Amino acid sequence: MPLTICPDCEREVSDRAPSCPHCGCPMAAQVTERTAKRHKAMQLVGGLVMCVATVMFIAALPHAEEDTTRLGVSMIVGLVGLLIYAGARFAAWWHHG
Repeated sequence: MPLTICPDCEREVSDRAPSCPHCGCPMAAQVTERTAKRHKAMQLVGGLVMCVATVMFIAALPHAEEDTTRLGVSMIVGLVGLLIYAGARFAAWWHHG
């Protein structure tokens, strides 16, 4: 078992130790998994599209009896937003990023 020198306390430490047992200094680089910004941005876009669809749907309700096209369009926009959001959530999970 080879020994290395701790950069903080300058004592001998096993090269397999994750941190120095004397001072706690990490001996190996710490890997932190983060979600990529593009996945977070796409989640935000999906959420905003769903919010716009909700506003469109509420605005179309008073005219629902005479024109159902507005309701249909708002529902399609909401579905697109949901798909964007779900896809971004899946991508963030998949990449552990």
